[in-house]
Parts: sequence; C-alpha cells; structure tokens
Amino acid sequence: MYTSEQILEMVNQGISNMQYQRQPEGLYAPIKYVLSLGGKRIRPVLMLMAYNLYKEDVTNILSPALAIETYHNYTLLHDDLMDKADVRRGKPTVHKVWDDNTAILSGDSMLVLAYQLMAQSDPAKLKEVMDLFTETALQIGEGQQYDMEFERRNDVQEQEYIEMIRLKTSVLLACALKIGAMLAGAPDEDAENLYSFGEKVGLAFQLQDDYLDVYGDPAVFGKKIGGDIRCNKKTYMLINALQKANEKQFAELTSWLEQENADPDKKVAAVTALYDEIGIKALCDAKINSYFSEAKHCLDKVSGVEGVRAITGVDVPFVNVDCCDKEAFAELFKQYDFDSVIHFAAFKAVGESVADPMKYYRNNLLSFLNIIDLMREYGRRNIVFSSSATVYGEAEELPVTEQTERKPATSAYGNTKQMCEDILRDAVTAYPELKGIALRYFNPIGAHPSALIGELPRGVPQNLVPYVTQTAAGVREC
Repeated sequence: MYTSEQILEMVNQGISNMQYQRQPEGLYAPIKYVLSLGGKRIRPVLMLMAYNLYKEDVTNILSPALAIETYHNYTLLHDDLMDKADVRRGKPTVHKVWDDNTAILSGDSMLVLAYQLMAQSDPAKLKEVMDLFTETALQIGEGQQYDMEFERRNDVQEQEYIEMIRLKTSVLLACALKIGAMLAGAPDEDAENLYSFGEKVGLAFQLQDDYLDVYGDPAVFGKKIGGDIRCNKKTYMLINALQKANEKQFAELTSWLEQENADPDKKVAAVTALYDEIGIKALCDAKINSYFSEAKHCLDKVSGVEGVRAITGVDVPFVNVDCCDKEAFAELFKQYDFDSVIHFAAFKAVGESVADPMKYYRNNLLSFLNIIDLMREYGRRNIVFSSSATVYGEAEELPVTEQTERKPATSAYGNTKQMCEDILRDAVTAYPELKGIALRYFNPIGAHPSALIGELPRGVPQNLVPYVTQTAAGVREC
C-alpha cells in the first residue's frame, strides 16, 4: 500500500506529463497555467487511496484521478471569475493574466477534458462511473447557485447552509472516494461508506474553514482572517449568531451588517466579540467534531471494525497508520495503553513477492523491526507474530507439523516470514522483558458464525479457498 505522499507524487507527475496537442495555444495555455499552480490535490489522492484499499497498482486509474483534479480546477477558474478574485495560490488568476472571455472558454474546455480523462475508466465500470461523475457535476452547480442566492437573503437557515456546502464542497470528495472504490471492485457497501465518509469530512473541512476565518492564526491560515465578516458572507457562524442572539445582540449585529462604509478591522473585532458572547465559537467547534466523528464511523465500517465491535461488545478503536512510519506509529503506543501486540500487518501475495521482492523486504521487515523497537521503548511485553507455513519451503514430508524443519523459502514473502521469526527469536532471547510466539498457518478458511467478520477479501482473492468460494457463488467466472 502506498503512502499519501507517494500517491501525491504520482498525481503531480501525472499532471506535469499531461500534453495538449490541440490548437490554438491561447485556449490551452490557461489550462496548463491553472493546473501548474499546485494545491493539495486531495481529491485525486483520495481516489487513489480508496482504490489502494483493494488493489495495489494505483496507476491503473491515474487518468480518472487526473479527471477529478482537472474538473476541480475548472470550478476554481470560474469561481475566481465570478468572485472577481485577483489571486489564486499566490499567483494571478487566469482572467487577470488573460481576460474574462479566455477564462470562460478555457474553463469550459477543462470540463470537456475532465470528461475525456474520466472516460478512460475500466469499460466494465464506465457507465456507473460516468453517471456518478455527471450527477456530482450537476450537484456542484446547484450548490454554487444556492451560495449566490444566499448572498441576497437574510433568512438563510442552518440546514440550508449545510446542504449548500454539501453540494458545493463535499460531494466531489465523496465522488472521488467512491469512484476509486468502484474501479477497484470494492463491495457496494464499502463504496457507499467511503462516499459517506467523504461527505462528512467535506462538511467538517468547510465548517473548519468558516471557523478559521474568524479564529485562525493568519500565519497558519495563509490569509488575513475576518474576510467572511467583512463581506457579510452567510456562514455557519453568522447564521447561528443571528438565530441565537438576544434582542440587544441582534440589533448590534444587524447594525454592523448594514453599514456599507464601516471600518473593516473594527467590524471584524466587533462581530467576533458578539460571536464570543453568543457562544458561536463553541457551537461551531462542536459541529466540526460531530462531523469528524461521523466520518470516522463511516470509515470504521469499511475497515471491518464495526463487525468486531458488534461481536465483542467492546468499542475497539481503529487507527489507520503505516507501521513502516515509525514516528507516526509511535503515536499509537503513546495514545493507547495495551500490553500485547498481534502483528498481522504485512504484504502477503506470493506471486507479487517474486515479481517485486524489494517491496516485500522493505515493508515486512521494517514494520516488524519498528514494532519490536516500540514495544521495548514503551514497555509492551507480549507479541504474537503472524508467520506462515511458507517457512517450511518444499517440505520433505506431509503433512507438516510444528516439528517439521524449515527449508529455504520459495518466495520473497516466505523469506520475510523466516527472517521475522529469526528476529523474534533473537529479540526475546536478548531482551528478557519480551515474550513472543510465531503463529504458523496455511490459508485461513471461514468466517465468524454471525458473518459480521470473516472470508470477504477485497478485490481479487490471492488465496485459493476464497477464490473457489467466490467462483461457486457466481461472484467470479471460472
């Protein structure tokens, strides 16, 4: 599995490699320009990360990921023109470098190019992908229209605002995640949960943007705070302040909103003080945390943690972390109090390990070394290591038992299991506080009787039994 940094590098490289062979140059130069301005690229990264939950080679869907980024930048190009914005990401906007007509025409062409890229999706999934992409594009336009209409209204309700930002911001994040899952052949339930995760995260991000525009540190936020207050923008903060203010507070707030020539800094200070009096800061903070919590719940369903919770009755926390990232992994040891580790995190496809052995040595060995180091550093005593019957190599007698001697492994995967067993043996010998056991087994078969957890591999199964059962059930062809 790739890190987000590795995926971001793929996306940036993909954008750099995009070629526009058509003429006239004056139509395509602004497109190259706006895509070169950078940004977080969060939408294509999320699409590829969703795909990577189920399949390894994310470059298979690089074109659809670039389609999402092209479409997103098309909306920004038109937003800048509508808002008469002079700067985007520290650079002059397209209509300032060229002119309004060029911005409109190049933006329209970006929309067409986005559809061309998205049409390069797997033909078997193309219709459902294009249906979702088209629906999302329509929703974003609807959200923009609502936002424009809200500028002329003084009676906007909280739920209307939430729906507007869902359409304008959240649905594209959700679309990116769901398309990534769909193209990877993920179960429908997972794809829907990833979509919901994107929606909730998008809402939290937009509300956090509202919050930071009032309470953020300009050095961190990247721009001067109070912009929304200066232009009377209908945000979650202002809508709730108007609804929850007492008579005196309402009169003062309305007065500032109606002053056309008010001193900007005084207005920001006064409205912020009113927000504090009314309790808007805490209200917005709670709403943000609520959406992040809902997003985590959706992601937990994808991870399978919900099934474990239902069976055990224990609220098992789920943390998504790369075991090879020692610094990030250490945060888990700091945050949670546990005394034992069951280590199942490894790449495990024998065929793939033969084709790309360094990937397996790097991941499987480094992750295990990090676990042993962190267990010692934070006083965790017990470890069960998930080994494999591949350590027996080409056994001379069958069936193998625990007394069967190890033979040279026949794959890089098997080698990593043998090496980790040796590391474990040497570690528990040298460090008496550690206790460990290597669990050797063949392919696990079956599921919990509740069917809440068990034999449901994502993507194409790498083991024989799930492949056979999926074929028998009609999921796969013979």
